[in-house]
Amino acid sequence: MKKINELFAVDADFKIQSIYSDSRYVGKDSIFFCIDGLSVDGHKYIEDAIFQGAKCIVYSKPLTFKHKDVLYIKVDNVLDELNRVAIYFMIILVTR
Repeated sequence: MKKINELFAVDADFKIQSIYSDSRYVGKDSIFFCIDGLSVDGHKYIEDAIFQGAKCIVYSKPLTFKHKDVLYIKVDNVLDELNRVAIYFMIILVTR
């Protein structure tokens, strides 16, 4: 578990339990990374991820709507950010 402000340069201060790029597996207090893949665009599944419990959305394309209780972080390359954040979660698992 990490705090969001340990993972990104944001003022928000809440705990993150997990990270996902597939909205079907998102759980409470997680980050959803909107990966723009070859056949599926993760941006299409933001609402599903929020319904499943995502507290933070990392995205790269313009959004038409944002929920007030969700933190949105716009980045240039979502996959790069997912890889960077995943390293922090791996460090936690190794040091336990």
